[in-house]
Amino acid sequence: MNDQELHAYCEAWRQWCITRKYFIAPGTKNILGRMQPCNVGEPPNARLSEDLSYFNMAIHALVDMNERGAKCFVDFYFHRVKNIKSAAAEMGIGRNTFYDRKMRFARAALSMSVSLRNTYENSLPTPAEMAESTD
Repeated sequence: MNDQELHAYCEAWRQWCITRKYFIAPGTKNILGRMQPCNVGEPPNARLSEDLSYFNMAIHALVDMNERGAKCFVDFYFHRVKNIKSAAAEMGIGRNTFYDRKMRFARAALSMSVSLRNTYENSLPTPAEMAESTD
């Protein structure tokens, strides 16, 4: 995957994260909110993606491990920081270093997501093993 494809994949991840809220019941409205007419329309269409789910797990794992480029990645893709030069200065790094760390983190997350998926799929029992366990 080249840098442009990886960038598009990270953008898809951000959109995937935003659509997760569609799976949660909306919070209860206060009394004034319940008295207002409700605009009922088509429910939003949330994308289900197994690949993005593993990518999300990898991102969370790397953030929890305090991976070096995590802040750059999250600021750029999730929080949509507009002034990269200012954000980089706050971290004590240059703009190019910010972009480099962001891409290195994205590559590490992609690599970890593939490993997570392979580990999970290899841990599943085969149909023969499942048949043996029911006997």
